[in-house]
Amino acid sequence: MAQPVTVFRWDDPGAPQLVDGKPSEIINILTKCLVDGYGTQLPLGWTRPFYDPVNQAAAFRNNVAAGGSGGYTKIYSNDNSDANHALMRITHAVSMTDISTLVKQGWTHAFATINATGDNRMDKWALIGTATAFYFFISRNAAPMGENANSYYNPTIFVGDFFSRIPNDTGRFITIATTGSAGDTTNASSFTQTLDFWSSQPPGTSQSLIKIYNADNAAAFSSYTIKLSGINGGSSGDVGFAGEPLGEHALVNVMIFMLSSSTADGSKDINGVVLANSVVSPLFRGVLPGFYDSFAMGYRLEPWPKIIGINGDDYWLLRNSHRGPCHLMIKLGEWNDPFSGS
Repeated sequence: MAQPVTVFRWDDPGAPQLVDGKPSEIINILTKCLVDGYGTQLPLGWTRPFYDPVNQAAAFRNNVAAGGSGGYTKIYSNDNSDANHALMRITHAVSMTDISTLVKQGWTHAFATINATGDNRMDKWALIGTATAFYFFISRNAAPMGENANSYYNPTIFVGDFFSRIPNDTGRFITIATTGSAGDTTNASSFTQTLDFWSSQPPGTSQSLIKIYNADNAAAFSSYTIKLSGINGGSSGDVGFAGEPLGEHALVNVMIFMLSSSTADGSKDINGVVLANSVVSPLFRGVLPGFYDSFAMGYRLEPWPKIIGINGDDYWLLRNSHRGPCHLMIKLGEWNDPFSGS
């Protein structure tokens, strides 16, 4: 089943602006893209069932009628303030009953904009998404695709349903904003707190990025991580990576795998089924929608944002946060569920 994709940007007519990196600005951008729309842009069809403007917290839910799980994400100011460049936290849940009560909550991740001026000012944003999932980017005013972002990292976030290999997976709604181990103690932000970092260094097998509940709606959960093609873009500033790569792109789905498990260790799920064959918590759970890894890399000195064409489709290229080449991308136009059979 194909899901139509919409791209929202800071430079759209009537788009909300990111001025000081306040939590209220970020919540307003998400609200306009997901729920209300702006200018001639229609929203993605999400809802905002809970909102606390005093403490700068909002909860968003994806569209069940459009095939969504009905999962929730909560995004909020870490200290309840609306200060410039305040630390934000984000989490997900299978359901919520109010802004403070999350049922089957996932890990909590953190991100923040950086207080900077000139070319490093963080005043650009983009959101790419559907009625069931989205990617959100905050970017510097002027910086190449392969940048040294140790001090001026660019927050990148995924929220929503992944494409699960288990039909009607009730645990498929997730959030990711951290590339290192997450858990519930994530309360800081750095250049590793951005999906851009995966272009430099793929997640490790011991990094618990995502807390995903069992597919059968049980209370049990497992820790999952991300698996890429195995290419490590690193931080090479070689001039050969400055522009278009010479080789053809070969795209691989960005996969969701159970943490530190294998088919060889005999591990079983709560029903006594080996994890490779589990239908509640399998080793390979699914893929991130529209997210691909390419075996060709480059574009290091190209300006952001960079959209490339591959076999008639357009892709939004992710940065490399360590001044190296780029090879991760998000498909525009539509996202196709590889497990839907259509």
